[in-house]
This record gives sequence, C-alpha cells and structure tokens, in this order.
Amino acid sequence: MSGLLAALLRILPEGRTRSIVILLPHTLVFCRRLLTHRAVPMRARVILTLGLVYAASPLTLIPDFIPVLGKVDNVLAVIISIRLSMAFIPAAVLVECWPGKREHLRFLVGRRRACRLSDVAPSGQAASLPAAESAPSG
Repeated sequence: MSGLLAALLRILPEGRTRSIVILLPHTLVFCRRLLTHRAVPMRARVILTLGLVYAASPLTLIPDFIPVLGKVDNVLAVIISIRLSMAFIPAAVLVECWPGKREHLRFLVGRRRACRLSDVAPSGQAASLPAAESAPSG
C-alpha cells in the first residue's frame, strides 16, 4: 500500500487530490495517537474505535467488491467517527496528535469545527492571547 501511495504522490499535481492521498496515512497515525493519548476521554475513544472497526470489518453496508462505493462507506465511517469524537477532545490534543500539516487537519475535521483549531498554537499549547483580548477595542 505504501508503494501505491508513493506512486500516486509522484504523479499527482499539487492540490486537493494530492492532499486527500496524503491524508490516509496521517489519519491512521492520528487515530492511533488519539486512542493512546491520556487527555482523550473514554467516550471519544469508543467512537473512534467503532469507526475504525467498521472500516476494517468485512461486514459493511455496501459490499467492498462494488467498485468505488464499496470503499466509500469505510472512509466515511472513519471521518464521521473523528468528527463526532471531536466534541469531547480538547483542540490542543487534536493539534498535538496530528502528524501532518494543519491545513490537512482542518480539511479532515470540517470547516465549522476547524475554528476550534485556530486558537491553538502550532506547538500544541494554547495561544497566548485569549480571543476577547485580541479583538480591537473601541
């Protein structure tokens, strides 16, 4: 599988398609880190585990032998489980556990929830100024 990913990265132009291909290994590492991180609550771990088990299970809603559609439900299960578990995981932990570029994490978590990530410094620590103080007064 890593050979296929490497070949795709060589032939794909920069842009959204290349970013999606890069997301797969980063997403798997991200899920593993979230499942083992102490600050992630049990509820979020259960949601992530269920999504990963569904994706790995041979029993799915759409059989895997159907081209394209057979794999879509597996990918959606992982994305939905990540997005649902985000409600319980602190934004700093999400940024700390993500192995790739922050733009890719924003793509994975969605636009509405990506605003939670903007308040976190790249090192994983909270930004120095609260949102109320950074707004101009007047």
